[in-house]
Amino acid sequence: MTKIGIFGGAFDPPHIGHVGLALWVTHKLCLKKTLIIPTGEPAHKAACVAPFADRLEMARLAFDYPKIFEISDIENRSGKSYAIDTIRELKKSRPSGTKFFLIMGGDMLAGFDGWREYGQILRECTVVAAAREHNRDELRKYSEKFGIALIGAPVMPASSTAIRTALAAGEPRGYNTVGALPEKVYHYIKQKGLYHNADS
Repeated sequence: MTKIGIFGGAFDPPHIGHVGLALWVTHKLCLKKTLIIPTGEPAHKAACVAPFADRLEMARLAFDYPKIFEISDIENRSGKSYAIDTIRELKKSRPSGTKFFLIMGGDMLAGFDGWREYGQILRECTVVAAAREHNRDELRKYSEKFGIALIGAPVMPASSTAIRTALAAGEPRGYNTVGALPEKVYHYIKQKGLYHNADS
């Protein structure tokens, strides 16, 4: 049996928190590889700021560990992106012995029953939620409700929203904001002029 992780997100932009979490869970679950999947058109949040092509390239730059991660453009399709559709496509394209692990941030647990066909997601793959020490007890009721395993995760204070705001304001590379960008991602953003608009 081959164990493959699925780690999706807007990655708008990807930061060290994303990379650290994916590395941690991949190691913790002894996964052969984790698929990094930039969201196409988000179903549960506001539209992404950067175009898909740029977010895909930033993901390639940020998750630059070829033996651990595989960057996928599977959600580069028209219409809203739903996890269940992506999971089904992946299952069709991989060997029958592949076991998938959908990795989500603990903050997504509370709203998991709002995901399209969330019950089917639980049947199609193993869902794990990464919880930091400070909110693990709070999230346990949701993990028990859905039968989703909670795994500990390192605390890496970084936020894509805060990073975009700091970039738009021309702020220096503070640790919790612009400094949380991998070096190659930072230079790509500057080269492409992404997030310079104050509304980003």
